[in-house]
Amino acid sequence: MKYYTKIITLLISIISINLGNAQTINETKEYIIDKVKVNPLKSYKTDAVFGDKILPHVVNIYAGEELKKDEQERIFIIEATLLHQGKPILVLLSAFDVKGINSVTVASQKNNNGREFNYLAINIKNDFLNKTITPKEGGQYETQPNNNNGIVEIPVNLTKEGYDSLRKAFLHLCKSYGGSPLKDGLF
Repeated sequence: MKYYTKIITLLISIISINLGNAQTINETKEYIIDKVKVNPLKSYKTDAVFGDKILPHVVNIYAGEELKKDEQERIFIIEATLLHQGKPILVLLSAFDVKGINSVTVASQKNNNGREFNYLAINIKNDFLNKTITPKEGGQYETQPNNNNGIVEIPVNLTKEGYDSLRKAFLHLCKSYGGSPLKDGLF
């Protein structure tokens, strides 16, 4: 009997440790926001927020539709401003539902100088919110479906390990909300 008591105590300890180390949804969101804001690609300024951190009517404006409260908290909004000599020349604003993440990968491109750079590419399933937002005059916004084959580009400059951690954070958040990503590949 004493042997079984030790085994049960050990199992309870292991389960408690694992549950205690599990990252909460809010911790994952904070991690993602921090990585995106602090590590933009060179020549970019980025800002990001989740829908539960801003006013509900603002989330609905970015989404281009009326969302329920549980949907609003899943919306990730990113603003990436391309700078030239410190002045903004292009603003890319996107909003997507993290529950609809299909895959998260690292993509590469070459800039005009021929230098290669990486960024995070998030593919969103067709039946989930994935919008491109265009600022208009007078503080208005035009919201349209993302026409980039469902890919949202997150311009971050990280190490391979940093990209892997951010990819895992997005996938963890997707799964935490009940989503089911198809691919887990990094490159």
